Amino acid sequence: MFRILAKVIARRRSIQSTPPAPNNPLEARLNNHSGFVREAALNQLDGPVNDPETIRAVFLRLNDWVPKVRSAAMAALLRCVETTSAEVWLPILKTLLPQMGTWQRWTKGPQPTPRDVAYDLLRRQDVLDVLLIEFLHSREAKLGKVFALLNGNLLLDAHLQEIASKTTLPHIRGTALTCLLTGEIRWPTGATQLVWVDKSLGKRRLERVYKTRPLSVDVPLLQVLETATADKARGVRLNAADGLIAHKQNPEVTPQIPALMDRLGNDPSPAMQGRMEFLRRKLAEESRI
Repeated sequence: MFRILAKVIARRRSIQSTPPAPNNPLEARLNNHSGFVREAALNQLDGPVNDPETIRAVFLRLNDWVPKVRSAAMAALLRCVETTSAEVWLPILKTLLPQMGTWQRWTKGPQPTPRDVAYDLLRRQDVLDVLLIEFLHSREAKLGKVFALLNGNLLLDAHLQEIASKTTLPHIRGTALTCLLTGEIRWPTGATQLVWVDKSLGKRRLERVYKTRPLSVDVPLLQVLETATADKARGVRLNAADGLIAHKQNPEVTPQIPALMDRLGNDPSPAMQGRMEFLRRKLAEESRI
């Protein structure tokens, strides 16, 4: 057993001391076991990148355990980010952005941080265009996290109504609907903070920190509500019921409230019936004033 173990250790040392072959592809060198090789490969990277897997390898090096490799990855990313096409960025954004919150090294080091670069990517018009196609047709649930981060882009506002009515994923339709009905957009910053649950017991919990901004477009409320109340997803219809309650005194909405309530009243769920009962009670109180 000892001889076998000694051979394995010797073989491992031999592999680790063998320099990479000159014709190794860039991706292989970016994922090499040696930090020196990974750093050298990153230093050679410049200009547009046409392979999503290469960009993925650079992103992974942003979370590398070697500080010099992380710095080299950041410098390489800044050299390539603007000239690399949105089509190359798309699979990276879909797979790696949802993981950002678990990568603690992303927020460390000099500015800009990798998170800043990722957020700047989401503000690009060409990136927004390819993501909109994904939102409208894809069934990948993780796109919800990408959509939440994309909310920081003002250019998204003009597309929210289409997203709320046509996107395949109901949780994205519901989020877009909430933005339209509240007139407010919010998105996670990636940071967290401790908030008090019960000071007398010394209990606190960790919560995400969000940024907010007002919606930058006018919303045809009645049209949005008519579409949302007919949505096939219960969660979206519940959001529509909340919007109907919030806008019950809006002159545009008020005449159509009975018809919209009839449509939502067909949902037998306790959550929906509770909202409808609350709305009926409020309307009755206001009619007596």
